[in-house]
Amino acid sequence: MYNDPAHEIVYHILGLLPTIEAALTHMVGQLDELRLEESEVLFRDAAQAIGSIAENVAALTGQQENADLLKTTARMRRALGAVIDGFESGSLPAIQNALVQQLLPAFLDWRRQIEQLLLPAVVV
Repeated sequence: MYNDPAHEIVYHILGLLPTIEAALTHMVGQLDELRLEESEVLFRDAAQAIGSIAENVAALTGQQENADLLKTTARMRRALGAVIDGFESGSLPAIQNALVQQLLPAFLDWRRQIEQLLLPAVVV
């Protein structure tokens, strides 16, 4: 699709971000329906995709100093940890709280920053 592999990576990252958001939102519904096993599988997939994107963004940007993105990434990692802790404890309220109050807001901020960083590369 693209001659430059970096553009192809950016294209895939930008396409994956809304999919991850949809997965996290779908998890809220699954948890409301007490479908913990299904939501845990979806969470693992979303967390793996988030990690992959974070690694690729770091590689693409050459670890540029971006304090806001670093802070948001750290906040999201803490939120991911809180969701993991909830699953490990088997506490539905803890999972729901971590997902809705921590992970979704952190992901949305992170997504916005990633898009602001990467969209100019696609437009060029």
